[in-house]
Amino acid sequence: MQAVSNGSTVQLEFTVKKPAEVGVKQCEKEQEAFKPLQDNVVLSSTGRMSPPQEVRYGCMLWLMCMATSLLFVLLLTRLVLLTTDPTVLIWNKGDNPDTDNLTLPDLVIVPKDVWAPPHQRMLRLYKPVSLVGVGDTSGKTCYNSTECISLLEEMEQLHINGLHEPQIGWNFLIGGDGIVYEGRGWDLASFFQASRKKSFLGVCFLGNYNNSELLPTQLVALQELMHRGMTIRKVAHNYKLMAVGHGKFTDEPSKNLLKVVNSWPKGCVQNCWIKKETLT
Repeated sequence: MQAVSNGSTVQLEFTVKKPAEVGVKQCEKEQEAFKPLQDNVVLSSTGRMSPPQEVRYGCMLWLMCMATSLLFVLLLTRLVLLTTDPTVLIWNKGDNPDTDNLTLPDLVIVPKDVWAPPHQRMLRLYKPVSLVGVGDTSGKTCYNSTECISLLEEMEQLHINGLHEPQIGWNFLIGGDGIVYEGRGWDLASFFQASRKKSFLGVCFLGNYNNSELLPTQLVALQELMHRGMTIRKVAHNYKLMAVGHGKFTDEPSKNLLKVVNSWPKGCVQNCWIKKETLT
């Protein structure tokens, strides 16, 4: 209301504000008063965080990222160490240590596809393997890769045609040259194992060691092969070494194989002959 004088006459003027205008201005005043508090209050309707919460959340994200990165680096480092172990030499096709004048480490592994076709689909081993059996071929011995690969090829044909196996039956074979030749490898069951109840890794020495002693290079190769298997978690650290008889369980193992098993750090002391019931 406002009074206006006009000579002897006084007029009263009324100004009426609309309710909507009053409401808008009141809201604006309340927002101005509330604005300083917005920086320290979480608004549930918008999901905003206060600065302290944002800092804590950012620190948590940073720590999670750092932990994930560190774990990735550790896993990558382990993978590199396993695949680039300087004490292990993995042959490639075309390599020939007999003529390459290589200084060979304690463990040399010749993959299966270097000397024969790749693996077939067969029963897989349950890893890590807790039982390792060693045997011999009770035949000729070889002292270089050319001779050993020739023996391996003959043996594989014997296993395929005579025993009706899809390929050579042993997981690994060790020649008189101290080189390890891959048969079925770390992942496939040997021809001795008929079920998954017990995992069995079969390692065979090329030759007859009933009267002849095993060579030091062969024993070192077996030791390094077991160490390699434990490193890559294919062989259990508490594995047990036993001897495998000739003729697929029918004949006793070679005498010198039993001597090796009895003196092995993880070998058995008695009943060291693997028989059929051992694997069933």
